[in-house]
Amino acid sequence: MKIIILVVIILINVIAVNSQTVVNLLKNNSITERTSNKTSFLISVKAGYHTAYDKENDAGFNSGLIFSGNADIGLTENIYTGISYEFWNHSGEIVNIDNVKYSRNSTGSNISFNIAWKTNFDPAGIYFGFGIGSYTVKSEWVNNNSSRSYLNFKFLAGLDIKLSKMFLLSTDIAYNAMTKLNTTEESDKASMFSFKIGPTLILY
Repeated sequence: MKIIILVVIILINVIAVNSQTVVNLLKNNSITERTSNKTSFLISVKAGYHTAYDKENDAGFNSGLIFSGNADIGLTENIYTGISYEFWNHSGEIVNIDNVKYSRNSTGSNISFNIAWKTNFDPAGIYFGFGIGSYTVKSEWVNNNSSRSYLNFKFLAGLDIKLSKMFLLSTDIAYNAMTKLNTTEESDKASMFSFKIGPTLILY
């Protein structure tokens, strides 16, 4: 009888130790999952506001709403690369040139290839990035239409807030420096800041 009791006690101790080991492993795995980006694919859409550039000039544009979409893939847990597209459209802009008021419609679009470094986004993380691409600005005036295509350099920073396993709330601030190659004329340069916010879908 004493032997049976001793065996039972030993079995209980073994089970208790093994159970605690399993619990610890589960906790560690859970923590790792919660604090790691893993290597994932991110799709985001955002809307926000962009600043004006020399709006009283023929090559300028007003401030207003801006919309964008991004697709990024993780090369590592913290390094992401991808492509982004942004667009804005302003109708009926009133500009004053040489004391004469004109109505102007202008649109802008940008395609950029980006690379960014992101911290782990649970519950929130920051990121910094750089992109290069093209920016096209079109203006429609009375008897005067113009279209300018620029080489664009983008510098961006942002914040990701994890809402669930599959969704982030993402914000970013970006600076676009546009220039035409082989020129020193101010009319062939432009720049602007933008701030955007929107949801990001996480696909592992």
